Amino acid sequence: MNDEAFCPGCGSPRLVGTTACATCGRSFEPVAESPEPAGAPASEWTEPANVRAMSVKFWRGLGIGAFIALVVPTSYVVLARLVEVGIVPSDQVHTLVHSLDKILFPWGVLLGPIGVVVAGRSAGIRGVLGWLVLMIVVVPVLASLWFMSVLTFGAATGEPF
Repeated sequence: MNDEAFCPGCGSPRLVGTTACATCGRSFEPVAESPEPAGAPASEWTEPANVRAMSVKFWRGLGIGAFIALVVPTSYVVLARLVEVGIVPSDQVHTLVHSLDKILFPWGVLLGPIGVVVAGRSAGIRGVLGWLVLMIVVVPVLASLWFMSVLTFGAATGEPF
């Protein structure tokens, strides 16, 4: 029996008397009748059961985080497009521009970072350096998308700012 204290795959502590890691599912003892040669990627027969569940959780969390972060800029663009097409009369929206800005601005400031954090956690970002890189990349992109959506809305309603 293998007496390693930690899993060589993920580094989590090994539970006493177990033959597989509770975190990643990796077997502590080599499989005697493995069809793959050493170092070959695992097939669906030998991969841990939670790999597919983690993949689904990852993509679902990333999508939810992106939706939360982009809901306010998207609402500006959709409303601008509805005004441009003529579905929503610009006279009615023109009177509501300032009140919409007062309502949507705080929500955008709040929901943008929340969406980034949800997406970052589901992507498995750990450590200060990872979060710093994420914020350096995502915050300017999110701010520029938000600025462009406000400009689009302002151009459609006739009030740029």
